[in-house]
Amino acid sequence: MDHSPENSARSREKTLPSKHTLPAAGKPISYLVAVLLLATAVLLAWSSSFGITEFVFDETALILRNPMVQDPRPANWLPPEGTPSRHRPLALLSYSLDWALWGEKPFGYHLTNILLHIGVGLALFSLARRVMPRVFPGEASPRTTDAAALAAALVFLLHPVQTLVVTYLGQRCVAMAALFVLVSLSAAVRGWENPASRRAWHLFALACFAAGLGSKELIWLTPIFAVLYEWTFYRDSAARLLWRSRLLYGGYLGGILIQILFQYAGTPNHPSGEATELILSPSYLLVQGPVITHYLKTALWPAGLVLDWGPWFGPNGWAAVPYFLFVAALAAFCVALVLRRRPMGFVAVWFFVAIFPDSGILNHPDPLCFYRMYLPLAGLAMGFSILVFRAGRRFLPGRNSQAAVIMLLAAVILALGAATFQRNKMHHSARSIWADNVEKCPKNPRARYNLGRALLEEGRPAEAVEHLAAAAYLWDLEMHYADLAYALNLVGDGGRAKAVSEEALKKYPHSLAIKRNLGHAELLLGEPGKAAEVFAEVARREPDVAGNHANLGSALLLAGRHAEAVSAFERALALDPENPPALNGLGYALLLAGRPEEALPFLSEAVRRNPRDVPARLNLADALLSVGRDTDAAVHLRAVLSRDPGNREAARLLQGLGNKG
Repeated sequence: MDHSPENSARSREKTLPSKHTLPAAGKPISYLVAVLLLATAVLLAWSSSFGITEFVFDETALILRNPMVQDPRPANWLPPEGTPSRHRPLALLSYSLDWALWGEKPFGYHLTNILLHIGVGLALFSLARRVMPRVFPGEASPRTTDAAALAAALVFLLHPVQTLVVTYLGQRCVAMAALFVLVSLSAAVRGWENPASRRAWHLFALACFAAGLGSKELIWLTPIFAVLYEWTFYRDSAARLLWRSRLLYGGYLGGILIQILFQYAGTPNHPSGEATELILSPSYLLVQGPVITHYLKTALWPAGLVLDWGPWFGPNGWAAVPYFLFVAALAAFCVALVLRRRPMGFVAVWFFVAIFPDSGILNHPDPLCFYRMYLPLAGLAMGFSILVFRAGRRFLPGRNSQAAVIMLLAAVILALGAATFQRNKMHHSARSIWADNVEKCPKNPRARYNLGRALLEEGRPAEAVEHLAAAAYLWDLEMHYADLAYALNLVGDGGRAKAVSEEALKKYPHSLAIKRNLGHAELLLGEPGKAAEVFAEVARREPDVAGNHANLGSALLLAGRHAEAVSAFERALALDPENPPALNGLGYALLLAGRPEEALPFLSEAVRRNPRDVPARLNLADALLSVGRDTDAAVHLRAVLSRDPGNREAARLLQGLGNKG
């Protein structure tokens, strides 16, 4: 007689039921109805995001400047370290498909994210409708347990915290990995429930897991969830359970080992390319107490959501100890439920398992990031739905119990959907996102800097100065000083721009960006000779940038060194023949040198390339007047006055033409 572990396990499967028996009768909710309801709810909640017209934060680097997205040839799939999402090929492939369909239009990318989010919700519903009957063994009909599963999926889908993954395109890999975690786990459960087709279901689970390996390392949690599910809901020893599912667990483990061996071997940083320490520091672990407490509080009351929390400004050191002890006690309680094989244990411990990689293994530079709540929220949503249904059955006995529970859940779900709808409105522009971020986290230097940059791009440098100055004060970075000096130059405050640049150069003496702004400040202060010295140094150290030579030419012009200016502008055009400032500068230099015929082609090309350039039009009109083409000059002078009615030089020249006529 064969007494192998495999045959023994099969024998037990025929004779031993699941530890938690399922209800035998009742009509479940149609899967098609669930699909339509979930999809409609998400589309309504995210409908306010369809008006987004720009890419924000690192979406630009990830999508608009990523060769792996715009040109997915094999040659571009071996980029240097630091390329966004370098080790997440499936996520990059999805961006590449979006690029092929939509180009630089954000609408399509957001539509893809929303559809992906719907898919994650459906996968959660599929898993939850298998968990719920085991949580309510013999106590509820399939319709009731399906209603609890549907409520959990809706809470998960419509919670405002999910906007940090769904609306912000840079975290699509999180949603993709969550999808494959849930689908793989659901397939594994189907295999356990149907021994006759177990191998097929488990092979499908492994295929989904393999796809998830190309999305994000979050997929590595799948075997942990599978072990927890099988341990909690099936009556057998751990050894027998592992042997019964050896194909599944062997495949999971093999996939992880292969990925580590071939993809991450020798990589000094976190696989994502982030500057992340792999060794967890005690201070980081301690601060996870208040961080996780904040996550839980936000899940219950979703206020204070921001795109970028930045460095942690909450309790640190001894002040974090009470929070840490609270979280540790809560986690220990959830683990105890699992060890005792309580049905609620699987749901309760889900949050801690899903949050553990970011809060218990990797030492991230930013301890708190709400996008890390995406998959953990699935466990919290299932737990919330279970508690509400249980409370209803206990405190509202009778025929109206389920109706009252459904009404309560409907109110919560509607409130979450409305909050998500409002939250998505803030993503319509970079300025609105960062203004909201600064309002809620005024000490976050990245938020301050990005708001300043957004205001600069909108042509509001005076408002940008405040935020760029705050960013430089909060975080001593070269780019903060450079952009602050740039904004000060734009508002004409050359004295302050010079002071900021000179102070910054003491810390960053080799910064060309800061030196360029120092040169522009000298020009504003009426010191073209000093500006020329600064720009000459920049051009000498960075000789292949056309703008550096154009800046030098402008300073030399103002210093009256016309011949040198011509040489500088010619060098700029040799590097970039289409550079409008260099075209205008060279034309003006030739005009001042008494060579208007030579100046005309350059000035005409400068105006053609930038018709809104008032100084270039004025210079062109002056050159035309110098060669006797008064009619052509009048056309350009009128164009200048149409854009700048108060331009005195254009009015004077046009009046002179009238008197002449």
